[in-house]
Amino acid sequence: MRFLVALQSKDIPIPSEIQLLFNADGLPLSKSGSNEFWPILVRIQGYDYVFAAGIYQGRGKPADVNVYLKLFAAAQLAHILYHVGVELGDIHHLKRSGLQFEGQTINVSVCGMSSDAPATAYILNIKGHNAFHGCRICTTRGSWTPTISKRTNARSGGRVTFPDINAPLRSDSSFRKRENIQHHSNNHIRSVVEDIIDDLTADVHLDYMHLVCIGCFKKILNVFFCHPFDNIRLSPASLLAISAFREHIRQYIPNDFARKPRSAKDLPRWKATELRLDLLYLCPKEIRAKLMRTMQTNY
Repeated sequence: MRFLVALQSKDIPIPSEIQLLFNADGLPLSKSGSNEFWPILVRIQGYDYVFAAGIYQGRGKPADVNVYLKLFAAAQLAHILYHVGVELGDIHHLKRSGLQFEGQTINVSVCGMSSDAPATAYILNIKGHNAFHGCRICTTRGSWTPTISKRTNARSGGRVTFPDINAPLRSDSSFRKRENIQHHSNNHIRSVVEDIIDDLTADVHLDYMHLVCIGCFKKILNVFFCHPFDNIRLSPASLLAISAFREHIRQYIPNDFARKPRSAKDLPRWKATELRLDLLYLCPKEIRAKLMRTMQTNY
């Protein structure tokens, strides 16, 4: 049953505005094959209502992002609009004129996009988050930081870091004008998302799960638990105490949290929900007190 009709049948007031939040990401169909699904999911904000606006299937992600988003940009003329309660039109027409439902005009807007960092870079056709010009917040240029081996002090690999914290911020205008051209992909393809979203900096949400939980916080814990230098890594006794604390507190974690704490030795397999539990609730108690003062400041 269509969304607005369903609301009406439940005596829920028809909203004066419908805000659409969309997400796109890829997932493999099997562990041994290269076929993938790339669904485009749409959520109507304020309601527990999510539907698929389209699904791409193929070997890897689509080569051209605009081919992938073409039907979504046109709102699929029947599929998406069927779910929100009308039969004809496209997303641009809906944003301009709204939709009519039993004599009531309902405004329609795309309030944003919420995808993980790799999918966001693909959809906006910009450099990845680990590129030198990959920061989506400001125009800083990253620096290559080599990894130092404990045994030989040789440089083996490394990562891109962003030490400049005072670089000019990006804006919707500067993004559309390509003022920092190095931030955009070299193929110079303009994503149709730019025609759908009003503010490409404020309305394209940052990926909290990958940037904070699996990104920064897990890297910090890897330093404390697994770093090759003894003066940085926590002692075996501290790691055992942390694991014992986590095992003991499992019984007191309510069902509001999807996962219970696990031992420190299982850190490579911790999920984002476990990392968030540690970041917000457990780490100030179990880890911070065991760090040296200089490491506490860094933490």
